[in-house]
Amino acid sequence: MTRATALAMKLALITGQRIGEVAGIAESELATDGALPIWVIPRGRTKNSEPNRVPLSPIALRIITEARELAAGSPWLFPGPTGEAMQTHSATRALERSRKAIGIVHFRVHDLRRTAATGMAEQGISPHTIGLVLNHITVRRGTVTSGVYIHYAYDKEKREALEVWGRRLEEIVVLRAGVLQASVPSSPDAAFDEADCRAG
Repeated sequence: MTRATALAMKLALITGQRIGEVAGIAESELATDGALPIWVIPRGRTKNSEPNRVPLSPIALRIITEARELAAGSPWLFPGPTGEAMQTHSATRALERSRKAIGIVHFRVHDLRRTAATGMAEQGISPHTIGLVLNHITVRRGTVTSGVYIHYAYDKEKREALEVWGRRLEEIVVLRAGVLQASVPSSPDAAFDEADCRAG
């Protein structure tokens, strides 16, 4: 798969957002210069037609920085070959082509979102906060209280959750890189995997 597609899939895992929302990120949705960087997905691009504010963790910002370099001034973070935003199915097709190299038979792009939710739960994040990160309508408007009376974006709670999840992902990558460094590659493919892991 292309580096841009790989970065889009990584960002989906890091943020817990749908691959279609990630693939279609416009630069106008990103506010990364301030102390509290955030990605605001407009209602027209979400499954439930509810806008979503996604705080950006340090690891998410690193992915965005690399994607911007590849995008070379495009209005899209992940431009497709025609200059428009990357198509959602690009990641699905890339995953199918890479399935043998990945070595996981039963794995879909949507599993990145499930993995993010599960990982946050394992780190002690409450189901309510996870639901807010995922922009689930049942959490946002499931009751009269939440749907009518509470006008609060929960940015602080979502940021904490995504930063905890980001740190956990970094731990996993470092651990994996350490295991690969400790072993002598037995084949050219193994050496490539090691270099790819070091590259992020």
